[in-house]
Amino acid sequence: MQFRWLARSAVVVSAVGILTAGCGPASPNTQTRSQTEQTLRERVLTASIETEPNFVAALAPISGLGATDYWQRMFSAFLDLYDGDDRPLPYLAEALPVLNTETWTVFPDGKMETRYRLKPNLVWHDGVPLTASDFVFTFDNATPSNGFRTGIAPFSAMESVTATDDRSLSIRWKSPYPDAGVLLQGATRFGLVPLPRHILESTFASGVLQTIQESPYWDREFVGAGPFKLDRWELGSFIEATAFDQHALGRPKIDRIRLLFMTDQNTAFANVLAGATDVALNSIRFEHFVQLKNEWASNRQGTAGVNTVSLSVAQFQHRPDYANPKAILDVRVRRAFTHAVDRQTFSETIWAGELAVWDTIFNPRAAYYPAIDRVISKYP
Repeated sequence: MQFRWLARSAVVVSAVGILTAGCGPASPNTQTRSQTEQTLRERVLTASIETEPNFVAALAPISGLGATDYWQRMFSAFLDLYDGDDRPLPYLAEALPVLNTETWTVFPDGKMETRYRLKPNLVWHDGVPLTASDFVFTFDNATPSNGFRTGIAPFSAMESVTATDDRSLSIRWKSPYPDAGVLLQGATRFGLVPLPRHILESTFASGVLQTIQESPYWDREFVGAGPFKLDRWELGSFIEATAFDQHALGRPKIDRIRLLFMTDQNTAFANVLAGATDVALNSIRFEHFVQLKNEWASNRQGTAGVNTVSLSVAQFQHRPDYANPKAILDVRVRRAFTHAVDRQTFSETIWAGELAVWDTIFNPRAAYYPAIDRVISKYP
């Protein structure tokens, strides 16, 4: 299993100064004092991350040391999102498609169409309007032949993407696709992510894969529509981002974010303890996480949480010609194996009780889980 460790200290807001405004021109000393006070009142969040990414775009034609949703979400915006209770909500769209309405139509031949109305006055970080044509541009150009990992759902189920005006977007589906209402799937599958046509059109027009992949747009010159815009990228050291005033969901309450690259986990841990960083994202060991959680439980200086990002599953071979030993073809033997695995003790001893014991591979917090829970067999 792979996990992400996160630790957050309590002090994320710097000292607050008071700004005063006069009617006349400010003297040099006054200007300096105002600049200092402005800096003091900024809300700055400093985080350590485990490695320097080679791209921050939510959809990029690059593999290797890629970004994770921690900072991809900082810079990018999507048609939809999930809140803290796993409820899908519209993001760039005014509303999400609803089956059997004018926003989600199933045709007699089995094909479908979903329709979106984008929110008004959407803009990219550089101030250029973000329109439905940017989504069409993504579908037409972010293809496997151009190096993108879009040969999977939902892209593989889409037949075409069209725009009738700047705010009207339609997706035509090849066949019934039950997840068409929410394209965001999992931590790093963001669905139909808009790409800025005004920036990338000439890059894709070259038709040269190397030119597309080596474009600085995917990293140091990234322009998105997310809550923060890339301000500075110091190679080998840090990334700085500032709050985007015209963000679709409103300006973030944090003014500036600094991501420090810390490959050494002990260094990242020491920085959290010293208060030099406010958050550790994937940059500390599980033992560090446990220590922080235990300490902060009493002094309330911060919170610590763990999030699983992969699932290990044991599966039985049911084909008689492959089953070995043959005993596993007997359902009583398979039940015995399941009863024999003490999952609760496994969680408590190896993972300090942080892993919840589930009876299925489905998330118990999902809205449909009660229907599953009523019919499955459980093996405590």
